Amino acid sequence: MTQISEIIADVTKDIRRTDLTADVSAEVCSALRYYSPKPWWFAETSYDFTTTASVEAYMLPADWRGENYMEIQRSNGEFYELYHMHLNDLRRKNEGINTNGYPENYTIYDKQVYLGYIPNQAYVVRMWYDKGISDELTSNYSSDFTTELSELIRYRAGHKVASVRMHDTELANTLKAQELDEWDQLRSEHTQRVGSNRVRAWR
Repeated sequence: MTQISEIIADVTKDIRRTDLTADVSAEVCSALRYYSPKPWWFAETSYDFTTTASVEAYMLPADWRGENYMEIQRSNGEFYELYHMHLNDLRRKNEGINTNGYPENYTIYDKQVYLGYIPNQAYVVRMWYDKGISDELTSNYSSDFTTELSELIRYRAGHKVASVRMHDTELANTLKAQELDEWDQLRSEHTQRVGSNRVRAWR
């Protein structure tokens, strides 16, 4: 896995300035936050959890950014779709009589999954979702994002430093062109991977 510190080192070489490490570090983190929310093949994943009788809410995975699809396994072994419901409607559903049963709906609130009906026994719930980056980015942070997008982040960060901090238009334009080329290549790869069913795109 590529660490943020490695991308910082590459940008520093690109701009040939060792006195702007703090600026480079800030722009690398900014570029990572800018590009990570885009749809990426490597960010699609799934997560299973098992319900407990009479427990309504379950914690989301630590790297959850947004769900694409949720399903629940019935006693026959088959998975069936869970349908999204607004929090207010789900709360009303779970506050009536006979609220425990086979869950049909879900909502996401405060980093938790709420189910309605409230499970009456153990069920396996499978969530297909998009991963995100850590809220706290340090120099030794690494993930699929820093690895797969390392060059894209590198050129965007370099462009920003060259343009805003160094006022070097020629260098800034060169790095911007490299950023756009890398963006086109990555989007093409994303399209190919989704189109060939190597990942399942829910949107």
